[in-house]
Amino acid sequence: MTEVGPFQDGYPGLYTGVELSHGLVTRTGAHIPAPECRATSMDACLRLYERHGGTGFYTTFHPASHFWPLQLTTSALLLVVTALLTAASFVVLRRRTG
Repeated sequence: MTEVGPFQDGYPGLYTGVELSHGLVTRTGAHIPAPECRATSMDACLRLYERHGGTGFYTTFHPASHFWPLQLTTSALLLVVTALLTAASFVVLRRRTG
């Protein structure tokens, strides 16, 4: 899920899930990484972002409701890979020692 918002609102969608990426939205609608800004004021950073063609911020994230389905899918995949490697190890071991 991707949320887009203006500079004044900051990065949208923070703390609503697992963040995947964030950055600037350009005039053409492209998503680019935000350039590093070490200025002491937000106004200076906004000017830097606007020079790079930015019109707002975007955040791409998995919503919190995806947490357990992602965990279970990843765990199932790892168990299958482990079972296949274990079976292959026994086959190789049987051929070499049998």
